Parts: sequence; structure tokens; C-alpha cells
Amino acid sequence: MLPYSAPFWHAGTHETSAVLAIRRDLVKMYAVAVRLHELLLGWNKAPVIIKKDLPGQLANRILQAVIREATNIVHMGLATPEDVDTAIKMGMAMRFPVWGPLEHIDAVGLDLVLSVQRDVLPGLNNDATPVDCLEDLVERGQLGYKTGNGFYDWHVKDMQALAALRDQFIIETLCTLKAIGAAEKAGSG
Repeated sequence: MLPYSAPFWHAGTHETSAVLAIRRDLVKMYAVAVRLHELLLGWNKAPVIIKKDLPGQLANRILQAVIREATNIVHMGLATPEDVDTAIKMGMAMRFPVWGPLEHIDAVGLDLVLSVQRDVLPGLNNDATPVDCLEDLVERGQLGYKTGNGFYDWHVKDMQALAALRDQFIIETLCTLKAIGAAEKAGSG
């Protein structure tokens, strides 16, 4: 196995600006990670260096926490799958292309975030296993789009239209971010 990998390299690096440069050996290979990072920046990518090799790496670990709580919200009857997805798509996800979660908490104040977390975290799902409703769907053979049913009825919901909309949004967002970056460079020069 190579000391560094770009796990999304084979899954459409040309379609996204994020590429992960994984630093597996902190001492011997750091210079390679830094050089790879510089090279990818030159290709207008947004590389990150991961300091430990853990299951899920970086972005997928964060995504799995969101998925766990989203499925738990549906399981406990707090909201429907549609409402969970709408709340994420039209709420927190809207800011992520330019405003990460740690930038967000620094901006609103760590004291406020700490107060909110003291109230909210005790009620969040922190199980080390998937939520029962996800296990139940899989056991019933409801695997999502590939079987026609999951949290949604994919005989009614149009995957091709949704995927096209997603792709269009990503392309337009990347163009906007590129324009913002160019304007910032011009303004600082």
C-alpha cells in the first residue's frame, strides 16, 4: 500500500475540488504529504492532510455522525425523512461551501456553542451501532434507490432528476467559489 492515497481520485476528482492527502507516517513521510498538498493546490483542488489513518478518514466521519442523528430523528418520530433532508439542505448545508462548522462556532462564540451543547448533546444519539430503523430497512431488503424503497419510495421520486440537480448545483457552486477566490486575490493584490 502506498504511504499516501487520494481516496476520491478514482471517484471523480475532476468533478470536485476536494482531494484528501493522507499522512500515514508522521515522521518519515511528512515532506511527501506537504509536497502532494502543494501540487493539488496548484491544480485548484482543496486538499487536506489527515494526521491519522482512521476508518472513514475525515469528511466521511463527519458525514456518518450527521447520518446517525438524521436516522435517529426519523426513528424517534421527531420528523419525516423529507423534513430532515429539507432542514439540512436549506439550513446548515447552505453555508458549508464557504463556512465550515468550526468557523461557524468561532463566529457565533464558543461560550454560546458550549451552552447549546450542554443542553442538546445529552439528547443526541451516541450509540456505537446503527439506528434500529436503518437496520430494519436493510433486513427487509429496502436498500434505497437500488431496490426502489428505503427512506423514500424511489418509484415515485426521480433519481435521475435529483442527481442532475445535485450535479448542476455542484458545478455552479464550484464556479461561484472560483469567482469569489479570484475576486479575493484581485482585492488583496
